[in-house]
Amino acid sequence: MNDKQHRGGCHLHPWAFGFAAALLWAVAIFVLAIINAAGGAYGARFIFSLSAFYIGYAPTFIGAIIGAIWAFFDAGIGFLIFAWLYNCFARCCCKKEAEK
Repeated sequence: MNDKQHRGGCHLHPWAFGFAAALLWAVAIFVLAIINAAGGAYGARFIFSLSAFYIGYAPTFIGAIIGAIWAFFDAGIGFLIFAWLYNCFARCCCKKEAEK
């Protein structure tokens, strides 16, 4: 990746993008479980659905921590792959834009 492409915004840093998305998703999952554990019914069906994928995720403090850990790794890996694929496709598009 040359400096011109980097300044043009054609590429993402996969590790930074993956970490940022993982952190955001983990916090959201944790907060949702804590709100539900505090007596709110907000997101109860969503928590139930996610508990099928995130083993141990429940509307309790410990369940929220377990869910946040699962969510961190799930989103981290997923968005790292997303950023890598984006960079692969952007490489082709940036070359075409540079030729114009």
